[in-house]
Amino acid sequence: MIAVTALAGGLGAVVRWLVTRGLSHRMAPWLATGLINVAGAGTLGVVFGAGVEGWVGAAALGLLSGFTTFSTWMAEALGLWPASPGRVRPLIVAVPLALGLAAGAAGLAVGGWLAA
Repeated sequence: MIAVTALAGGLGAVVRWLVTRGLSHRMAPWLATGLINVAGAGTLGVVFGAGVEGWVGAAALGLLSGFTTFSTWMAEALGLWPASPGRVRPLIVAVPLALGLAAGAAGLAVGGWLAA
């Protein structure tokens, strides 16, 4: 299982890079990262809410973990921090976090509904 997760994680990282490059012509990099992370959280919620296990669950975990990225989000947040007004700074971290949690929760609900 660990090999499946690792291989899928590498694939997810490549897919993320390709999607970010594709979106970078249409929006700011921080917004592309946010969309990727929210989409990944929601999709992972659906997968695990539906009770997907075994090698498919391991592959989904690897793929979506490689696709989303906490480190890029933090690096971009730190890059935006100095130029942002003081009252906006907490939102740079709080809004993407809240959206990711909401997407994950919604995905779990949808996955549970699909599995029922």
